[in-house]
Amino acid sequence: MRHFLIVALVCGCVFTVAQAQTEEFAATLRVLAPNVTYQRTNTSELLFVSQETIVGSGDTIQTRHSGRARLVLFGDGSRIDIEPDTTLIINTLENDEDNFTVRLTLLNGETRHRVLRTAGDDSIYEVQTDTGTITGSAGEFLVIQRDEQVTFLATVGDLTISHGDEETTSVPEGQGGRITPDGIVSDIVSAGSLDVLAPLLDGCPGEIIPIENRLLPVYLAPDAESLPLGTVNPYEVESISGSVIDRSWFRVPYNRSGGWVPAEQIEFVDTVGCAALRVYA
Repeated sequence: MRHFLIVALVCGCVFTVAQAQTEEFAATLRVLAPNVTYQRTNTSELLFVSQETIVGSGDTIQTRHSGRARLVLFGDGSRIDIEPDTTLIINTLENDEDNFTVRLTLLNGETRHRVLRTAGDDSIYEVQTDTGTITGSAGEFLVIQRDEQVTFLATVGDLTISHGDEETTSVPEGQGGRITPDGIVSDIVSAGSLDVLAPLLDGCPGEIIPIENRLLPVYLAPDAESLPLGTVNPYEVESISGSVIDRSWFRVPYNRSGGWVPAEQIEFVDTVGCAALRVYA
């Protein structure tokens, strides 16, 4: 019995030391543009921030209308820029000498993340949304959730998207995409900014002028030997989804999906003002 008590006491001491190594930390919330509020955990009162305040695990931050804020982490330049009309919940802020845990919930709005601290093997940095979880580490990325649709872009470093029924999608640096309200991830495309990402995913407003005044054939693939889907009136086409590299085929919306029309029957395609027309391999 005496030996058992000694072992139990030793194990208890080791456990206590291990637990003490990881502890919660506070972050600094700074106002970049007025109209920023926060709500302390387990309270119902919204408090306005005039310049800056300290926040931690369980707190909720809101930027209303033109309000903008910055959440400063670790004291090494790591930060989260919170754009107008955003609600962000801080679920967990913990760290030790080697690792950190940052868990956030983005209810709506836009956040831009910059993590400079080197992540240990057990570090976690994740942003939960209604339809998926975005996980990153050292680097920079942005997450936007509006109308239950999530947009993400990895500008420095890679991301992992967890969605659907335990599915994951890797997002390399310089690429981004969307998660639909039903948890489906879009194509992952290369984009240096949001202005470029949006037309790559949504297509460009534009019009097609045919060589002859007739319907254009639509194919399943950019190949005349592929399956014909039907025809489209070129004057009713209001957006262009993309093209192949040499612009010999253009992709257009067709039957809730898309199809390909041959450029040899087109006088010209106008996508003036569009940041980028997607190029398909």
